[in-house]
Amino acid sequence: ILMLIQCKSPFLFYCNISNHSEIKKHYYPLVLDSFKKIGDDPPSDWNCSVKTTFSHQMPFLKDQHLLDTIVWDPMDQMLKEVDLASYPTESCIDEIWANLYEKTNFQEVHNHINPRSLIHFSGIYIIHQKGKNQTSFVHHDSVGYLNTTINTKDLDDIGEGTVMIFPSHLLHYVNPVDKRRCTISFNIISGF
Repeated sequence: ILMLIQCKSPFLFYCNISNHSEIKKHYYPLVLDSFKKIGDDPPSDWNCSVKTTFSHQMPFLKDQHLLDTIVWDPMDQMLKEVDLASYPTESCIDEIWANLYEKTNFQEVHNHINPRSLIHFSGIYIIHQKGKNQTSFVHHDSVGYLNTTINTKDLDDIGEGTVMIFPSHLLHYVNPVDKRRCTISFNIISGF
């Protein structure tokens, strides 16, 4: 399933990964094991309740097979579907990390703009989830007339095995989850 939700300028693209069960079988245990090794405190400037590998290097997240499956193939699909003002001529991964949400965990409203690098696109791969997705996206225009919220829990086709790609400046958050949820998030720098 390929879907596109466009809110004037920002967009949310999502697609399902056809070999998700293979990816989950191999990588989900590695993700869970990494949380046992690094502890569970998010960075001090995050205002949330989530376990994350964000400040740690996890070499298995840079396996080419994983990147092709959850980043580059969906990115290619997104570029075919989304009407952009200009299209990237090259792209690279800036950061990739895993997040683990236990019951009642959440993540605050944030975007992926980074002052040290020019990130263009961000993505979330849902590697494990039971029940509704709890990610919401918010777009506010500069004068406040076009406020749009997309609650992905209202979209039945976003769940485990889905990749969501969006502009890095798009605000988003995770509502408190009622069951364990695990994601792999990434940021992409593109040359235009």
